[in-house]
Amino acid sequence: MGPNDSAVVNSSSTALCAAIFCGSINPFEIEKMQSPATAKQNGIKRAAKKGSSDPLPKDLKGQHLCEIFGSYLYCTIYADMPADTREKPEWHTQRRYKLKSRVLYRDWQDAEKLIGVRPGHTIAYALLDIDINSPYHPKQDANAIARIEAALETIGITRTIRIRSSWSEGIHLYLPLPEPVKTFDLAVSLKNCLEPQGFKFKAGHLECFPNVKAYGNTIKIEYLAHRLPLQPASGSCLLDEAFNPSSNKLKDFLQRWDIAATGQDIITLKQALPLARKNRFKRIRRRLNKIDSWKQDLETVLAEGWTGHGQTNQLLKEIGCYGHVFLGHSQEELVDFIYRQAISSPGYGKWCRHQHEIRLRSRVWATAVEQYYWPIGTYDTKHRDHKEAANNIAPFNSVRAQNARESIKAAVQHLEATGSLPDKATERSYAVRQAQSELGRSSSSLETLYKVENKKLWHPDLYSGYCSEGKPIKPPVIDETNSLSETKAVTTGKSVEHLKPSEIKGLRTEEEIMKCTGCVDEVFSLSKTKFYSGKGGAGGIKSFPQEKSNTVALFRESADMADAVKPTSHAQAVDLTASKSPTIKPAPVLRSSKKTTLEKGISKTVSQTIKAIQTTVQKLGWPIEKINLFISQKFKGKRRAQLSDEELVELLYHLRVQCLECKKLEAS
Repeated sequence: MGPNDSAVVNSSSTALCAAIFCGSINPFEIEKMQSPATAKQNGIKRAAKKGSSDPLPKDLKGQHLCEIFGSYLYCTIYADMPADTREKPEWHTQRRYKLKSRVLYRDWQDAEKLIGVRPGHTIAYALLDIDINSPYHPKQDANAIARIEAALETIGITRTIRIRSSWSEGIHLYLPLPEPVKTFDLAVSLKNCLEPQGFKFKAGHLECFPNVKAYGNTIKIEYLAHRLPLQPASGSCLLDEAFNPSSNKLKDFLQRWDIAATGQDIITLKQALPLARKNRFKRIRRRLNKIDSWKQDLETVLAEGWTGHGQTNQLLKEIGCYGHVFLGHSQEELVDFIYRQAISSPGYGKWCRHQHEIRLRSRVWATAVEQYYWPIGTYDTKHRDHKEAANNIAPFNSVRAQNARESIKAAVQHLEATGSLPDKATERSYAVRQAQSELGRSSSSLETLYKVENKKLWHPDLYSGYCSEGKPIKPPVIDETNSLSETKAVTTGKSVEHLKPSEIKGLRTEEEIMKCTGCVDEVFSLSKTKFYSGKGGAGGIKSFPQEKSNTVALFRESADMADAVKPTSHAQAVDLTASKSPTIKPAPVLRSSKKTTLEKGISKTVSQTIKAIQTTVQKLGWPIEKINLFISQKFKGKRRAQLSDEELVELLYHLRVQCLECKKLEAS
């Protein structure tokens, strides 16, 4: 043993005798304690890193202080000493560079400045901060700190140092350790040790350093910082067992520190650290399961029912979630559950303003709930089925185009089978549309018929023609130089020379674009394309005062006589048309009201729903293709015209939800 070691032993023995004399250490426990020299021989480690390039202060007390509190000098805190001791210091964080150990000791000695540090990855002490107004302060509870110290013994911390933090008379309870441990494990251990004993960590009442901090994925999150003890003029001092000031000397503090550190049960503490960390992870996973909490919240909300206006939609949603998630109801069963629960809820008759349509709203919310929620235990199945169904949905435009092609093929085959397929392109286009209507299919517009992929299915220049038996049909040869009036003369048996000039004069206008209403076939009046809008230039109802061509008359008269005589060939159809009396020119019918025929018979509620849908679509700014695809996905391949009144309300709901989601994305 060298001279330096003997000096350490002598000073340690003096400190030990002084501690026994003051009554802070039980003489019968001396055998459990070790002097700093003995602790060094037994392998007790200092907090400072070996081989550190940061030189320590020259003063031995300063070296010891930096060994305890200078292991991590990043993001230190500092403040000017307030003029009034009752005021709280205004703390700042030093983030520009790492503080030097010698600078730390210099600032600690400055009576005009306050300095503080924060824990790093490892630490050799802990600190409990008890405010003057805390329920655990001796002024409020004289035995609270004794109970805290007794609880700490369960994890191996058997020695503490009591210090008055400042003139505010708060108490810092230091817990020295003989060697550094992982900071986070120590923080979790202290929390798990004290909270089950009834001590709650709260700012201003009871705080722990190191604290249980969050884990930063992108940036590093620092531990909370604390002020250093016993700075000059700060009001900090050591306390005795009765919490009375005993000393403000750094030397006395360091002696107590070494004695307390050597007296800790480090073996028990090392066993408690990993166990506390493991229990924390298990507790987090249990806390993430909020199913029971959600169920209790829903039951609380539904028990009170309506308490004012404007609560119908929210309550119907909560009822639907409870019935679908926790009771397993779906489809009509869920609709009935929402309806029955709503009408029997408290306050329904007084506050609900949607009693006249509560059944409809129950259906809408049932559909919405089934889309976004699922019964407990069926997530995987429902999620997989929903994903597969979404992947199997064909684009709406593709389905629509395929249906149009099939409809055109069926119409052409029908005209071929009956021998009534015209030879001219214009006549054939009208005949195809008429045949589509007779077959119960929607009539294709002229724009659809003249598309490249559809034109080859019916146009005389591209369509080869096949009958139902698969044999080619040779179309009759008609002189392309003959005009429409000449064809009419041939079919009616009249000569062109005996006709008046007005009868053979070609008209450049068609009846579909005139302003007055004539006796037009229903299939033409309902087909809206860019070639045929159904209205005139000034917006009036169409009419055609001139005499119609033989082709249009042929289609109309053949439709009227379909039940009486069914023609078997094109020639028979022409003979039947020729035997009819001349067409009487109809009187023009002007528009009599602002409402069109399509608006008649629509209720006010449906009309308002349609207007709301149009407004929402304008807000979304979607093209027509995206809207059609959206409707097809939400309503199992249906088109807009196929939706019922209830489905229109549901469509409005889906569009508004989509609008809200778009706004959230824009805001983020």
